[in-house]
Amino acid sequence: MRKSDFFVGLIPPKLIFAIINKMEGKEITLSWQEWPEVQEKVEVVTFSNGELKVLVPPEIKKFRRVVLKVHFYPQINRNLILTLLTVDALKELGVKRVVLEAWWFPYSPQNKVFLEGEPLSMRLVIRLLEAAGVDEFVVYDLHHIESLSYFTKPVVHLSFLPWFEKKLKGRVGNEWLVVSPDKGGSERATQLAKRLGLLVGWFVKKRDRHNGKIKFEGYHGPSVLNKKIVLIDDFSARGGTLLKTAKKLKEMKAKYVLVCLSHLLMPQERFQEVRKEGVIDEWLIGNGGEENFVKMTNYQ
Repeated sequence: MRKSDFFVGLIPPKLIFAIINKMEGKEITLSWQEWPEVQEKVEVVTFSNGELKVLVPPEIKKFRRVVLKVHFYPQINRNLILTLLTVDALKELGVKRVVLEAWWFPYSPQNKVFLEGEPLSMRLVIRLLEAAGVDEFVVYDLHHIESLSYFTKPVVHLSFLPWFEKKLKGRVGNEWLVVSPDKGGSERATQLAKRLGLLVGWFVKKRDRHNGKIKFEGYHGPSVLNKKIVLIDDFSARGGTLLKTAKKLKEMKAKYVLVCLSHLLMPQERFQEVRKEGVIDEWLIGNGGEENFVKMTNYQ
């Protein structure tokens, strides 16, 4: 297998979340797991029946504004409950403003009712967090920008597009195209293409809502023949869509596929399997903030 480089924003393996608070220039960081910047810890107790309890250090009550920074993946449900408990504890202590900064917003792909009988899961999660006491949100590359309408509290939506632009500017030219795996992501692809001065295309595909299988029904955009492709998507949990799209591009005689991915949500074992397929030549992955990006080498 040919050599290939990829950049990945690694989530610190021992970090689940941290509370960051600034007051008069002083920063205090709390977490329930080991992390280099932690000054004090939030205590977490798991009872024999599986229930959780948190204990926030009481001295936090002297701070008026607390930023709760959460890496929900990989234990999304556990971290959601711990976040709700921690926010409530902060409010019980009298903290005036709690800001939730979520790198991956839980249940964001479930932003619509696709089949009769389904809940509108993302809206429910937002309601739970707001009811617990979150006063402001900071989120990164939501699956659908329209989901911002579900928030009733102030929300800042940030994107990894400037970072992708920074990494690609100067190395891409007329031989490159930006492609989205589907029409739903075409706006994201268009924005990146404008930043890089490239043309853009996207696939038309249909997903079976019952079994999740994908069927390609066409491609809209300039020819990919002998082109290098920037394939951009917001998240991947199993790599299936990216693999199928990259294989389709190679069948259409594209000569190079570079994936720009905001959130990598798959176990390392599965990620290695995806890489070993050999159809994706390079990765640029957000997911953890630029300070955590490291360069790694693919398998020979």
